[in-house]
Amino acid sequence: MKQINLTTGKWKMKRTTKIILLLLLLLITIGYCRYHFTDKRPQRSCPVESLILDEELLPPGHYADTLNSPALGESDESASRSFSYKSDAIFNEVFRRPSEKLAKKKFDHWVEVAFNVNEYEGPWERPEEIDYVSPIADNYEFACGKSNVDYTCKLVATYDEYFVLYLVDVSKGGITLEMVEEMLIAMDQRMAECLQE
Repeated sequence: MKQINLTTGKWKMKRTTKIILLLLLLLITIGYCRYHFTDKRPQRSCPVESLILDEELLPPGHYADTLNSPALGESDESASRSFSYKSDAIFNEVFRRPSEKLAKKKFDHWVEVAFNVNEYEGPWERPEEIDYVSPIADNYEFACGKSNVDYTCKLVATYDEYFVLYLVDVSKGGITLEMVEEMLIAMDQRMAECLQE
């Protein structure tokens, strides 16, 4: 009479189950990656470089650093540029993410980082002199406060699949809150024009 090796039968069952589970996991991972990382953006004719703050908005005597595209340390569609006027620094960065969801994820991260409150940073609040709020941004956080020894204003925003970061120091004799509001309006108008194309 032939003997049946039950151990071998169990091993084959376990191996088959493992293979099926690995295949299911692989399919789920592929589906997740395709959903989250597939480029779902509409065609646009405005490159991210054109969405960076325009030098013409700055007062005479400012310094403009080289435009970086992609932004330093980044690989995706992005641009960044630094400016300075007297002792005040300005930094602007624009990213075009593969989807609105990924732009929002970057926004959520930066809101937490940019508006952190500790002994060197904050409190963050909107100054009375600036009442402009973007009518077209999907997510928009703007506030000013202490950043180390400087008084700094920060904007973190998304417009469809675009993420915008804008940091500017404000001081007497340097960049004023009135200039900051003009820059916010100009950046917003440029984004509006891009999104309508």
